Amino acid sequence: MGEQSLVVGFGVVGASATRYLLGSGFASAGIAVVDLCPDAVERATGMGVRAILGDGTDRQVLATAMPGPVGHAVVAVGDDQAALLITMLIREVRPAAKVVTAVREDSHLAYVHRHGADFAMTTAEVTGTVLGRALSGQGERDSRMPPMPWTVEERLVLPSQVGQPITDCDPAAVGVVRGTDRFWGPDAAQLPLEPGDHLVLLRAQPTHRTDC
Repeated sequence: MGEQSLVVGFGVVGASATRYLLGSGFASAGIAVVDLCPDAVERATGMGVRAILGDGTDRQVLATAMPGPVGHAVVAVGDDQAALLITMLIREVRPAAKVVTAVREDSHLAYVHRHGADFAMTTAEVTGTVLGRALSGQGERDSRMPPMPWTVEERLVLPSQVGQPITDCDPAAVGVVRGTDRFWGPDAAQLPLEPGDHLVLLRAQPTHRTDC
């Protein structure tokens, strides 16, 4: 199986990425789209690419979408926290992929860079040209490092939390580290915790405003 391309989220940005890949000579059979919306999956299928209905934060969904080597991955979901989780998961399971992530907030750019994106941009600035430059490696990393909107923490599961799902342990829990395996999103939510597991916590930082 040859190198594949993955697009997670088939809104305006994801559709633009797919059209760019097709227009650049990528075979439609080697492009996979993942989206939660049946209508989006139908539109993607209409473009001739493989389309999977499912949650991009689900390891099994991504495994179905990218069974072989992945050259390019575009993360273009509407929620920035979900975009971060998907970026982290793709980087973990397909470390050689070139990952381009679109986020809504400018302050999140440096953070998704730090946690796995080769290139990041806001949805407001995404155009065919900008997206194409990023996918072809002609873009540049944003060197700005504004205050991080989130922090990622990891801690050992407490004895009292063994057997519970992460949703009952900490509202900030987004993943589980078990030995050399990592579980995110829905995979982590349905996993009973075991002794020795570590919780991955994604905590929002307070936003300080100065009114004039």
